[in-house]
Amino acid sequence: MASTTKTVSSQAIPQTDSARRLLIMFAVGLFGLAVSLYLTAGYLKMTEIACTDAGCDIVRQWHDHHFPKAALPLLGALYFLAVTVLTVLTSFSDARRGKALSTLNMVLGTVGVVIVGVLTLVEAFRLHSFCFWCVLIALSALAFFVLATFEWRSWRQKSPVYNLDFEPFLKWSAPPLGIVFLLASGLEPHSAPPPSSPAAGAPNSAPVNTVLAQAILIRPGAHILGPVNARVTIVEFADPGCPACARQMPIMEALLKKYPKEVRLVYRHFPLRSHPNSRLAAEAIEAAAAQGKFKPMRDLLFKNYEAETESDLYKYAQQVGLHMELFKRDLQTHKYAARVQQDRDDGDQLLIRSTPSLIVNGKQRLGPSSLEVLSGIVNSELAKSPKPSPKQASSSTH
Repeated sequence: MASTTKTVSSQAIPQTDSARRLLIMFAVGLFGLAVSLYLTAGYLKMTEIACTDAGCDIVRQWHDHHFPKAALPLLGALYFLAVTVLTVLTSFSDARRGKALSTLNMVLGTVGVVIVGVLTLVEAFRLHSFCFWCVLIALSALAFFVLATFEWRSWRQKSPVYNLDFEPFLKWSAPPLGIVFLLASGLEPHSAPPPSSPAAGAPNSAPVNTVLAQAILIRPGAHILGPVNARVTIVEFADPGCPACARQMPIMEALLKKYPKEVRLVYRHFPLRSHPNSRLAAEAIEAAAAQGKFKPMRDLLFKNYEAETESDLYKYAQQVGLHMELFKRDLQTHKYAARVQQDRDDGDQLLIRSTPSLIVNGKQRLGPSSLEVLSGIVNSELAKSPKPSPKQASSSTH
């Protein structure tokens, strides 16, 4: 009798541990599936991916150049769907079938962790950026692989048989889905704080793909402040909801006053995903520009970057003297959404990661900079370039 009791308890412990492990595997697989489906929807432009601006767009750009649309997120969704279904089937299997299914799960777990490992190395050493969601998928694949390996060993050694119902799986499905929802909505990180202004002569700069820059930096109809034949062109990618951009605006104004004939500023939109009202505010700037009020509206929005709801935009439009019926129609129909998106796409191609980003003469990229630093760069550029032929410079009238 004593030996029988000992035998029963020794079998019950591993079965209990394995049952708990199967539920965790199910939750991990469901979490990976939800993240993969979210990325798939974003890549298919069914929704906008909530993410840091420092990594997701760079990874997506690389993906679009090497794979068909949404190929990797869709493959990830199919993978996590397969391992989640196999996990559920394993819990309702007899010894022979359970052993086969656990083996298949372990093999799929190995394949998955190898693939995401290679892609993570590409992000780290080739792109020098990490997609937040891709990292979550990689961690999910790694966790599933470890759990599947332990489960496979359990089946090989003891061949436990389960008699689970669906209630535990229904209970364990809520937490991973809830976590994905929170990450996509409430936990989106804000834009990184601007770096401190560098000392003169040592700007916070980076090289620019000059061939690409020549093609897309200044689009037809660009908003230009300063003389059109200026020897120094500064293209600013900015977000009307960005406090660092608001602080940069008076510095750029002072630079244009200091070099009235030598510098021109080209304004480009780069609405950050962490500022939910910025895209509509950028459309409002375009709608105002169509009525000849680009600069007044831009300046007013930067001065009120914390208040840019639709009702706020109507109030600002009245202050700058816009035709309100036309402005409201343009805003409500998103007439200039494509123009704003074009700027954002161009910034993504140039690997813009934060705002404000300043590109000087298509060669040098800077973050937020002081008047002293910018003046030093302008003087350096002026020393390199020949003076233009005597001609009256004309400024933008936007």
